[in-house]
Amino acid sequence: RSLLFFFLSSSTASACTQSDGARFETGACGIFGVDDPVPVPDSCETVVAGDGDSARVFAVGAVIRYAEMTDYASFCTAWDDVVRTEVLPCLATDKPNLLVFPENATLAAAFVGSRGAASREATRSLDAFLALIGPYETPFKYYGRAYPEASLNARLVISLTDTLHRAFQTFAEIAKQYEVYVAVSSDFAPAERSDDPEHIAALADPDLEDPQSVFVASEGAAYNWGIYFDPKGEEIGRVAKSYLVPDEEDLLSLTHGPLEQARPVVLPFARTGMVISKDAWMPGLLERLDALGAQIMLQPEAFSGWGVEELEGDWLPDIVRQSGWGHTQRHAGFRHNVTPCIKGNLFELVYDCQSHVTKD
Repeated sequence: RSLLFFFLSSSTASACTQSDGARFETGACGIFGVDDPVPVPDSCETVVAGDGDSARVFAVGAVIRYAEMTDYASFCTAWDDVVRTEVLPCLATDKPNLLVFPENATLAAAFVGSRGAASREATRSLDAFLALIGPYETPFKYYGRAYPEASLNARLVISLTDTLHRAFQTFAEIAKQYEVYVAVSSDFAPAERSDDPEHIAALADPDLEDPQSVFVASEGAAYNWGIYFDPKGEEIGRVAKSYLVPDEEDLLSLTHGPLEQARPVVLPFARTGMVISKDAWMPGLLERLDALGAQIMLQPEAFSGWGVEELEGDWLPDIVRQSGWGHTQRHAGFRHNVTPCIKGNLFELVYDCQSHVTKD
């Protein structure tokens, strides 16, 4: 069972209203051929921690079992099942809803399909990524010609562009299908959709029957993005993680997001600052977002296996508390922090973090 926490703008508790089950008969994974989604419970079983006038915010800390995500449908269903069973019964009907998903939300999609079969059998993350080189040989060569300056590791991640973006449609569909705002973190190169036959021949997933388009990387670099969708499923904001941890630099060869692009994303009910994992501990970045008027801090996390001890023997939950809880205590403008944590081991990398919400 995933852990799900609810945040609203006051300190009093109130029971959730009953959901409108008929409204949610159709799930978010229809684009991947899922026609029979899990039923939505009739009522919310959780007491909401406060119920203010502006918005209802959910920190969705899902448990992800990477080996079970064999195709796009299973990837999408893993997320949609959590939303349908634990979020939809508790949606507010009289104010906007914001669903905040964890860091690395599409990392599991790197291993979907026949091209990822050998990787799903690996026991170490490095071996799993290396096992993708052969199956992705054609995209790898294509991007080698397009971006010869990219390192081999970066080129491999860029070769996954179509796969990762195709799976990432899950979150736009969740926003559109359930008429909610969504904020989510994912790793990939920026891309544009193309119906050019040459692009399709070089980059399309061989498991797809007659694909009409593919996502083509528009830059020879990949980032850890924080992306926002509105209730129509349209992207309305994007920031790139500025401070990367060693595995993001070495294993994935991601690119640091420029500090000048870090600014609040304005939603109708609040100015939100997105600080993805390590960003949440960086004083200069936090001061910048405070000065630019951020009110709610969104902190997607994939913490622990990639976490770094400050001193040997540090109790890592205390290190986490230095970020989100510290935000609301040290910065005058930050009223709340919302931290959804992904859970479930990625091979030998342990993701284990308590999703939480803090307030001033």
